[in-house]
Amino acid sequence: MHISQSQFELLNAISPHLVPIVYRENGFMKPLGSSVFIKKANAHFLVTAYHVVEHKKRVEIFIPFKENYFSNIPAKRKLVINHPEVDLCIYPLEEIPANYIPIDYGSIGNCSRIDKEILLAGYPATRTKTYNNKIAFEMRFILTNIIKHKGFFRVFNEKANYICDFKQKKILNGSGTISRFPDPRGMSGGAMFEIWSEPGKKELCYKLAGIMTEWNPIEKKYIKCTKISIACCAIDEVLTDNMV
Repeated sequence: MHISQSQFELLNAISPHLVPIVYRENGFMKPLGSSVFIKKANAHFLVTAYHVVEHKKRVEIFIPFKENYFSNIPAKRKLVINHPEVDLCIYPLEEIPANYIPIDYGSIGNCSRIDKEILLAGYPATRTKTYNNKIAFEMRFILTNIIKHKGFFRVFNEKANYICDFKQKKILNGSGTISRFPDPRGMSGGAMFEIWSEPGKKELCYKLAGIMTEWNPIEKKYIKCTKISIACCAIDEVLTDNMV
């Protein structure tokens, strides 16, 4: 089954905003999670889930900084918001990774209505392949919607979180087809976009509304996201501190 032209163009527009995160084990790079590349004014940030980058056994984490070259995240510090309902880590970048395009603050904001269509984007570990000491990433996109929380997660705060349905049969990929995959592990730290159409426009509109932080692996139906406004507050504080 194929997606529409407007959906295909949307995936191409969104893809450069997502950066995969990996770690090294026995000399090989292995998938760890996803992150979102954000820009405000002339400052650039990488936002991901805290648990993705803070695993004790993974001493060094990397991103694809240039073609065929991995580098440590180019940041002297990081902002950790490690409340159970938030789970965010923000890196103020000193260098900009090649081949990725930041999403501007003008395209960021919490969902305007919970009945809007949602697109989740990230790099599932099941679709990441390693061969000849090289790693190939395949992004996946989940068309879904926001649902009410009914005890799916131990920790939930409606002021900080969204809950999205995990629809296995509505998985889009960059080739323009619809497929399915067993679970979204590896997509933590990826993006939650609100998408919509406007009269007179052929292309779909989108804005970054949240960061994926948790999947319910027992029922395998739900994904928790942290509202992007929380990350924006932290970014604004960084910029304010830099001006002092």
